[in-house]
Amino acid sequence: MANKIRALVAALVVPFALGAGSASAARPSPVEYEFVSACAQELSGVAGVISASTFSGKNAAGNKDGLLSKVYGADQKVSQSKPLEAEGLLYQVADKANDLANQGKLSGADASSIVAASTLPGEAMTCVMGQQ
Repeated sequence: MANKIRALVAALVVPFALGAGSASAARPSPVEYEFVSACAQELSGVAGVISASTFSGKNAAGNKDGLLSKVYGADQKVSQSKPLEAEGLLYQVADKANDLANQGKLSGADASSIVAASTLPGEAMTCVMGQQ
C-alpha cells in the first residue's frame, strides 16, 4: 500500500518538479471574439488594426490583449444600448496606444493607426456615437 501511495505522489509531483506544471507555461491562444453589435464591422476593423500592430517589451502580448479587450467591451456596450460607455472604451484604446508608443512598446506608426481607427473621424467612433 505504501508503495502505491509513493508512486501516486511521484506521478503528481514529478511533472511540477520538471516544470510541466509551472506558472511559466506558454500563453493560451487568444479567444476568438464574435462582434455582435450594430457597429460590429467597424469595431472589428479596430481589432484588426490592433492585431496587425507589433508590440514589444516583456508584456507585449498582455498589452495587445488589453487593447483588444477594450474593443470587445465596446462592442458589448453598444449591444447593451450603452454607447457612451463604448465611446469611453474606444478613447481608452487610443490613450493606451499613445502611452505604449511613449514607452517604446509600440511604434509611433502603429499607435497612430490605432488612434485613427478608434477615434473620430474613424468609422468605429462614428458608428458608436450614432447609436446615441
